[in-house]
Amino acid sequence: MAGSREGYYEIKSGHFYSEEMKATAFAGNLLFNGLHWHSSLEILFCLKGKIRVRLEGNVLEMEEGDILTIDSGMSHEIFDGSRGGLQIIVLIDASMLHRQANEQYELATVGERRKSREDEEILSVKKSLRRMTWLLTPDRSGGKECSEEEWDWFHREMYNVLLHLSRNKRKVAEKNDLRAGAPQKSLEKCLEILNRDFAEELSAAVVAGKLGVSEPTVYRMFKKQIGVSFSDYLNMVRINAACGYLENTDWDIMEVAEKSGFTSLSNFYRVFSQQRGMSPRAWQKEKVRHPDRKSSVGQDIMGLNRFENFYELSYERDFLLG
Repeated sequence: MAGSREGYYEIKSGHFYSEEMKATAFAGNLLFNGLHWHSSLEILFCLKGKIRVRLEGNVLEMEEGDILTIDSGMSHEIFDGSRGGLQIIVLIDASMLHRQANEQYELATVGERRKSREDEEILSVKKSLRRMTWLLTPDRSGGKECSEEEWDWFHREMYNVLLHLSRNKRKVAEKNDLRAGAPQKSLEKCLEILNRDFAEELSAAVVAGKLGVSEPTVYRMFKKQIGVSFSDYLNMVRINAACGYLENTDWDIMEVAEKSGFTSLSNFYRVFSQQRGMSPRAWQKEKVRHPDRKSSVGQDIMGLNRFENFYELSYERDFLLG
């Protein structure tokens, strides 16, 4: 999925792809993966560390041993990942999923309809995901292509995951697919405007005028398709830009606030502290102490994803295959 625009999913890492199974598996540590969605079903398994997932606007806390199924089309964001954590993400093409239009998969240990971590089906799925993770390790591959035996191994574990998924689906109220056709194009254009013109005086009414839609339509697009409000998303874009300015220019705080689109210095301080947990000046000093932590100016928020590659992490064969 690296480089795909669908759902703005832009994790860049080594991966294991099976044409026959129409599935892709990634392993590594997600520190931050911006709001996105895709047509595939996503299974996220936290092997080590902690992460938080904002799913359709609700925040879920995931710890070691937790699993989450994210159905196709559901907007989600992964954030607050801990250093040295380890997750495997499996994306399963919609053509592999046999269900009715009003059915939704749900196999998880977090969320409203969660199962126990010791549930037999959960344990079986996690065992398969651990083995699939091993197939992604540098120790396993040594830079070599997978053998026929390893492909068979991957397929067996994937079939086991699909088997348990098929047993865990429920009927939901049918809804219009807001991510298709004209609404999808309107959302993409809206995100383009916010990421390009964030320094200007923007409001839902202004953006609606640029798109040729009503103001309530803009509000609905964000709440239903992104999972956050229009103003919250715009503030995220502006604070990301402000961080880039603080790191890469010698502007004072007032100028940084203005260039980032804030007309009130007090509002800038308030929003910055909410999103970064410290004042702009304190954040700037922190960056001086840790110059390896990069920021971007005027970049699409989805380009700020942070991912630790598998080869950078510690793992044990027995932990994955035990």
